[in-house]
Amino acid sequence: MKKLLLAFSAFALFATGAFAQTPNCDDEVLGAAPNPVQPTECVLQDGSQTDCLLITQWNDPGTFSDRRMVITFPTDTGSAVVDIVQGVSTDGTFNFADNGTGSPYPTGTYKFTAFAFNQTELDALAALINPLLPILSYPTIPVPAELSQVFDVLKGVLGPITIEDVEGAICDFLPTLLPTASLPYSVSDNPYEVNVLTSGCVCGVGIENPLAVGALNVSASPVPTVSAVTLNIQTVSPQTSVAVYDVAGRMVDNFTTTNKQHMLDISRYQAGMYVVAVSDGKTTTHTKIVKE
Repeated sequence: MKKLLLAFSAFALFATGAFAQTPNCDDEVLGAAPNPVQPTECVLQDGSQTDCLLITQWNDPGTFSDRRMVITFPTDTGSAVVDIVQGVSTDGTFNFADNGTGSPYPTGTYKFTAFAFNQTELDALAALINPLLPILSYPTIPVPAELSQVFDVLKGVLGPITIEDVEGAICDFLPTLLPTASLPYSVSDNPYEVNVLTSGCVCGVGIENPLAVGALNVSASPVPTVSAVTLNIQTVSPQTSVAVYDVAGRMVDNFTTTNKQHMLDISRYQAGMYVVAVSDGKTTTHTKIVKE
């Protein structure tokens, strides 16, 4: 944070003069972040189990519709062990096989923390700091802005960062550039941990696995598709229910079926990946569909 302060201090004085005021961080943090249900306890370092990390359910819808998962890893900085941000995910999935240089992330225990925000405010933040980035020889942030891009900028300027560093930039420093600047956001208070192993991990052990093939033996085809997908359910009963969730955990469809092959119309869905949960009242199995 000191490097960021030094780099921007001259601009801050020029832009805001003596009228800049730094609000208390508590005033900037509004609402509550959603609490995701942990999808798995472990994944493999080679990235073969990336989909096991997919979040299909959130305990609390939260205040903000825009939410991401921030992945951190405990790192010894010499003075303390702190959780350094490794990346940001839209749906919990994360490829530990490539850290950006072609090498895998180290094995160990990673923390997944929900970060909820307002997209309009994030875009305003990007517009605010973009004029400063060329001075630091750093590329500007495209708008609409993605949270991972903002984190990348902070990492580029500051070096390794923690979620607390991001909070400090949002709540304590940015208002010194523009007194009216704010970025309402919330960080979940129940981050979960995932163990990254070289071998021996069975995805979803002890936890319902979002993409596991269970007793219902559910599959979908074709994937991807544009207008319709066939759900193949080996065993159906009058209690067989189907729910479709987007990657943010929002339910977009909910119905019952007695057909082993059910044609699902997804023409009205937005493009992207969805998770289909099929339940007979005792067992729930998930499969993935993709709308092009």
